[in-house]
Amino acid sequence: MEISSITLSLPKTPRFLPVSSSNSIFFNSSAFFKKTKSLPELVVIAGVAALVFGPKKLPEVGKSIGKTVKSFQQFVDLMLDPK
Repeated sequence: MEISSITLSLPKTPRFLPVSSSNSIFFNSSAFFKKTKSLPELVVIAGVAALVFGPKKLPEVGKSIGKTVKSFQQFVDLMLDPK
């Protein structure tokens, strides 16, 4: 009886992914709209968010998310260009 071994060769992935990417929605807002299929999808997402958080709390949640994204962008800019 002969035993044979099969080896699979997988493509090597980088150990660390780059911090910024031209496809990142945090750094390129137009990439978000290119990936978005259509306006009805955005309406459905907004409707679900309104149901979950309520229409009175929704502006506060949106502002909080905006501040978080902005602070993340500032942090990454600081890490990439420490001066």
